[in-house]
Amino acid sequence: MNSLFPDQPHISRRSLGAVSLSVAASLGLPGALAHAETTDQTAAGDSSRLVLPPEGGFRLDSAEFSRLYGPGVFTMSTLYNVPIGIEGGMDKIASLRFRAVVSGPLQKIRLYWPTGSGYSAGTGGRIRITVLPDDGSDKHLPVLDGTLLARTHFTPGLNPNSPQSLLDEITFEQNPRPLVAGELYHVVLENVDPQPPTNFISVNNVLVPRPIGRPARWLNDSDWATLLGRRAPGSGANRTWLDLTATGSGDKLIAPIMQLTTTGGASQGSSDMESGSVDPERTYETDASRPVRERFIPSADKRVTGVSVAAVATLAGDLRWRFLEGSRELASGVVRDEARFSPHLMGHRTVNGEKKPVHVTNFVWYDAPIPQDVTLHAGNTYDLELRPEGSSRWKFAAHRNGSGRGFTWPAAFTESRAQHLHGDQWLDTTFWNYSAPGGDNNWPVVLHLAP
Repeated sequence: MNSLFPDQPHISRRSLGAVSLSVAASLGLPGALAHAETTDQTAAGDSSRLVLPPEGGFRLDSAEFSRLYGPGVFTMSTLYNVPIGIEGGMDKIASLRFRAVVSGPLQKIRLYWPTGSGYSAGTGGRIRITVLPDDGSDKHLPVLDGTLLARTHFTPGLNPNSPQSLLDEITFEQNPRPLVAGELYHVVLENVDPQPPTNFISVNNVLVPRPIGRPARWLNDSDWATLLGRRAPGSGANRTWLDLTATGSGDKLIAPIMQLTTTGGASQGSSDMESGSVDPERTYETDASRPVRERFIPSADKRVTGVSVAAVATLAGDLRWRFLEGSRELASGVVRDEARFSPHLMGHRTVNGEKKPVHVTNFVWYDAPIPQDVTLHAGNTYDLELRPEGSSRWKFAAHRNGSGRGFTWPAAFTESRAQHLHGDQWLDTTFWNYSAPGGDNNWPVVLHLAP
């Protein structure tokens, strides 16, 4: 079952010098990735100032991937839950594969466990969490009997009054071997409850429909992936593995929601945990009088050489982007496009006895180089403003970064936040109510940094 509405389980993210740059961003060069319904758009200019996604994507620990800074490096359209236990007549386990970018013994893990009808049953079971090596094959499967790096157990203890989702930070009971940065590993989730058909829970993942894009546009399929292992209950047979990130499930591409932390305090992960893509209930349509912006407060100096934005034009025309420090414009440009709004049908839900379709908005990536570096200084505030021009209209979809539910930097991108102009006031965005200030939301934007 796909979790379209996770909070409703029954309904099936120092002063700068005087720099003023203008980029004429006429479109026409396709991006490195193209999809059936949308095509990435790259602004004309010096492409060496942009980190364009190559075929197959970058490694998570590559120099190119480290040049990407912003909450749009990982995106989502909705949630996808994987049951852990015996469900649908199959014995199911999950493996969350990751390439380590930190080293040292693991201390903690945080995952997203949805509950409710279809997502869990009974007590939720007892989930054994092990960190195991990769088999080194082309399929990159977990070595289930391999050398243990860490182990713990999660016992949800569900009852009728349980909360609708659990995001506990879990401490490892054993951590006999340290992570080695650069290596592939698997977090394997197995239900060891005596009655797994009766007591089980799911783990939530991000989902992006294949025709729209990928959960991580610049990343390869091996370094941050969700795998599902299945076999007949009680058979003892080898499991059949489905790579939900590389191969997908139908037209759905899946990726983990997870944060790992070492005993030394280093952490890695991605924690976009809820999407504003459900259309029209959560999306935000902008016009010339209603711009949006992503407000950055970097923790270290950054030299920016380009910008990428995911959006879709609902009425053809120009979208102007501007870097601002206060009222001072540091850089600006324009992207143009025809109207390509084409929401994707995700399924149906029942409201007051009536079956209604559920759609998520599509998006297009727009990449624009900046001819000269723009330096962002640590602790200062900068805005990337996005404003349609003339009669043009564009849709944006925010996501919750998880910081409101315990995820921390860098899994949660907390060095920026989404805002929108409401009347004459900029509000922190929440896609549940655009008339009220919110928090822990981001627009899908990425800054390209100098090497």
